[in-house]
Amino acid sequence: MSELTTGDWARYAGLVALASLVFLVVLGNRDGALVSLLAVYLATGTAGAVWLRLRRERS
Repeated sequence: MSELTTGDWARYAGLVALASLVFLVVLGNRDGALVSLLAVYLATGTAGAVWLRLRRERS
């Protein structure tokens, strides 16, 4: 993870913020909203890590 640049961190933070906003708007204050939000963090983190790895392997 030490190879991440400032731009990579900014893209990742933006993706997490957008996903969080969408889920909070969709789920509101219903039961399970926090668990769903944590699932979004896990999914976006995994997708971001895979995307960065593939991008670095191609270059």
